[in-house]
Amino acid sequence: MLSETTESRDSLRVGSVQVESSGAKLVIKMSARYKPENPEEYETDRWGYTATELLPAMEFVGLDEKTRALLEEFVPYAVEEAGGFAEFRENATTTKSLIDRLKTLTLPQMKGIENDLERYLKRKGEAKELEKELNETNNEIDDIVYELFNLVEEDVEIIESSLDK
Repeated sequence: MLSETTESRDSLRVGSVQVESSGAKLVIKMSARYKPENPEEYETDRWGYTATELLPAMEFVGLDEKTRALLEEFVPYAVEEAGGFAEFRENATTTKSLIDRLKTLTLPQMKGIENDLERYLKRKGEAKELEKELNETNNEIDDIVYELFNLVEEDVEIIESSLDK
């Protein structure tokens, strides 16, 4: 599906993208959105599109740490922005597939962004740590409130399930 063009499938475009890292390998996965020939056989959105699951689109090995981090952060952002950002467009054409579109995505030169990327990654790590601490604090507060009101486990389960916790 990712290598098809609009010649074989109408209204073909990128759905979402995800970058997965496993050991020395980095895989970019994409989903494709398209208008099915028989929409009643598929779950479609309000515009009549359906989407595939995430499928492997590109695989990289032997990347240095900074290039790997750049790909992990930049590719999803560029795909989400689309519309020509970083030379990326979300729709296939009669001659360009979704993979061809991904190949044309222009990454920034590492030399020009290295310090900014390092600062961003540091801040992102700090934000994750703060989010973890916040969740732990919220859980502690919940436990204290449950204890103050002498709630039993069944009551706690009811409350938490109603809050979709």
